[in-house]
Amino acid sequence: FTLLELEPWRASPHAFVSVRLTLEESFFLQHVLCCLRVKTAVEQPQAGQEYKEAETGEPSTAHTRQKGTFLKELDSEALWQACCSIRASFPTSYVAYHQLKSKGWLPRSGLLYGTDFTLYQAHPSVAHSTFSVIVMPLLRGSNANARCSQTSEHTGGSRHLTSDPAPCGSQGLGLGPHARSNRQLDWHDLQITARVVGTVAKKLLLLYVVELPSSPGLHTHHCLEHFVVEERLVRRWVPDATRD
Repeated sequence: FTLLELEPWRASPHAFVSVRLTLEESFFLQHVLCCLRVKTAVEQPQAGQEYKEAETGEPSTAHTRQKGTFLKELDSEALWQACCSIRASFPTSYVAYHQLKSKGWLPRSGLLYGTDFTLYQAHPSVAHSTFSVIVMPLLRGSNANARCSQTSEHTGGSRHLTSDPAPCGSQGLGLGPHARSNRQLDWHDLQITARVVGTVAKKLLLLYVVELPSSPGLHTHHCLEHFVVEERLVRRWVPDATRD
């Protein structure tokens, strides 16, 4: 999102810094904490609606100015739809982000370790991350079976993989279109991720985001009340370390 009303700030005695926020952070600050205002540039306001003119920051109406760029403030619903248009997996990633924030964690991007989030107990400048998180969306309306199990067979005889049973409350649901473009996590992927996470002294956490049948759909932020989140900690079993 582009914030264009910078000119009035240049005369301010306060020092301003630029901050780069993720989609999840932006929606959390705007919708939950109510401490962020997100605006988007529009070329032509609707008649009778008042926006701030981008060049001056002064209020302007559609009938007083017909040409130019204006700033329109987004409410929670408009911001939700904008985030979904930018990234299709935003609904489930935000549910996971909100769950982790509500438990006091500081979620950051897990791209460096091949996961969705890394969790910090304090600011990354003073603490190391503790967990790496993979979000496992279980959305209604998919074609998965009743236990949300998946198999991956290779005709060359290399492996036959079956996932864990789905969390409670997710029967009849499955990995939907927001689940990494329908990419399913098999045991091979899980072993690779667990090994990478283990080499950097972190623990792997699977976060199952289950959409309930009562959900109105992912197109509205009102669906946030219709999710259940379950956590599963993945540990690598080392036989030599568990012998009697």
